[in-house]
Amino acid sequence: MDITRFSTNVVASIVTVVLLGIVVTVKQRQEFRIRLQKRARRAAEKKLENYVEEQNAKTVSSHNHCRDAM
Repeated sequence: MDITRFSTNVVASIVTVVLLGIVVTVKQRQEFRIRLQKRARRAAEKKLENYVEEQNAKTVSSHNHCRDAM
């Protein structure tokens, strides 16, 4: 086997491995970002649910207080 052909094959293999590593890294970053976005969305939804429940409880309490005052 010719040394230049061997070197070209080695370089091509190294480049392929590096490119695959970059692709995996980009994919992992994207998946991580998606997981963070989902986590943030769930936290925001939970905050909103708690707020709505709190407002409903205040409204019921207010209505009960007004009814008792009559």
